[in-house]
Amino acid sequence: MNHELTAIAAQARELRTLLAAIAALAAPTASQELVELVGLARCVSTELANDAGVLAELAELAG
Repeated sequence: MNHELTAIAAQARELRTLLAAIAALAAPTASQELVELVGLARCVSTELANDAGVLAELAELAG
């Protein structure tokens, strides 16, 4: 289970990086709504990465 949680955290960090790149490319021409949506998705991916990381640490401590 620890490996799965670690993988989820890594994938969420990759998603956050990808969304940051999309936001940077889209910002000059995108609507404000799209920029806000991408920003919200980045926040969600950050929270997912953090939560999965914490769960992985707890699973490791639990054995």
